[in-house]
Amino acid sequence: MKKPEFRKLIREEIRKVVNEVDYPQASYAHMKPFKGKIAQMAKQLTDLNNEIEQTGPLSEEIQDAIDSLMELVKNL
Repeated sequence: MKKPEFRKLIREEIRKVVNEVDYPQASYAHMKPFKGKIAQMAKQLTDLNNEIEQTGPLSEEIQDAIDSLMELVKNL
């Protein structure tokens, strides 16, 4: 198994564990007007990561940021 695949599996398992804990739901109402901008930022980071990948391995940190932003967009 390649490192990125293994890291992705670990992140998914951590998210499952975190989601099992019953935290109070956060309110994202104040962020809803910015949903489009947040999605645009995720797209820009994806494009940047694709450029980085042309010269070497992509950035796991940037991928984590993209995943977090997309999760935020889903919550909005």
